[in-house]
Amino acid sequence: MAMLIPADTQNKEYRYRRSLIPHMDACFALHENGIFHLCKVDPGLANLCSAYARVSCAIYSEHGQPGKAPRLIEKVVDMQKQTFGGENSLTLESLGYLARSYSRVDREVEALQLRKRLLEMSKHTLGEKDPVTLTSMANLASSYSSLNQHEEQLRLMEVVVETAKRTLAEEHVFTFNMTLSLALIYCMSGRYREAWIQ
Repeated sequence: MAMLIPADTQNKEYRYRRSLIPHMDACFALHENGIFHLCKVDPGLANLCSAYARVSCAIYSEHGQPGKAPRLIEKVVDMQKQTFGGENSLTLESLGYLARSYSRVDREVEALQLRKRLLEMSKHTLGEKDPVTLTSMANLASSYSSLNQHEEQLRLMEVVVETAKRTLAEEHVFTFNMTLSLALIYCMSGRYREAWIQ
């Protein structure tokens, strides 16, 4: 079910996601006998747990219950660490959703620490030039911004953009989006000339 949930923002999809909250609550209540047990028994279902983390983060936040997501995703991450190890790509993905869920409930310091750890693990596992690692770096920059550490945010985003230009090309959609984000950061810092150059 988690993998089939549409991420569109139209009213029909929104209402559908809202209708899933009671079912997600039931799955959460039965975590040892439900989805988590299945993922432990059959490692082939690991992507199901990652999808569950993504969906729970989005749905609970979207419907005014963001406090439920961190507890659920923490259980997903614990299960994935036990089953696949701490630096498996699916575990890293779920850790990213966990950090996002912390941010949504004003646990920014925890989100920052987790994103720092996640960036180091991504560099070690995937390499510094991998798009997932670059995304981790951009997410860490976002945490710095939330904590009003704008110089650190700017420094990281400059690294992200330069690395993306070298490894993915300037025309790549990821590079474009990160360049746009960097330009916005320059504008918010009053550095309009740098924003224009981007």
